[in-house]
Amino acid sequence: MSIQGISPKLPLIYDQKDGPYKLIKIYKEAIAQDFKNLVLTNPGERIMDPDFGVGVKRFLFETRETFYFQFPGTLNKQVERYMPFVRVVNVDFSPTADQITLEDWQDPHVISIKINYEILPLSVTDTLFINNI
Repeated sequence: MSIQGISPKLPLIYDQKDGPYKLIKIYKEAIAQDFKNLVLTNPGERIMDPDFGVGVKRFLFETRETFYFQFPGTLNKQVERYMPFVRVVNVDFSPTADQITLEDWQDPHVISIKINYEILPLSVTDTLFINNI
């Protein structure tokens, strides 16, 4: 049984090799998991830190223009505060503002987000995809 790891892999999975739970052993993977948690967690949801989290789903009932404008700023503020070793490179939305009116777009009520970010100490870039929110 190996107990060396950075953090438990979410969702928690029993693993005989690592011990009670499967562990993340690569820094890039641990940071990617933490970044995803930051984006998906709603402010007030984390115990003892009500300011933590971007809360992407709380933007769902905003207009697209408001969402496209406010989300990147909120994301950057949260990353600056909770993950200063990460730099958000780019945030892309699908559909983009010019695709909203296309007649062949399948579902105009669905947004997907692609966030490119850099892990500064590792000099590595990664991408988080959030599909169909």
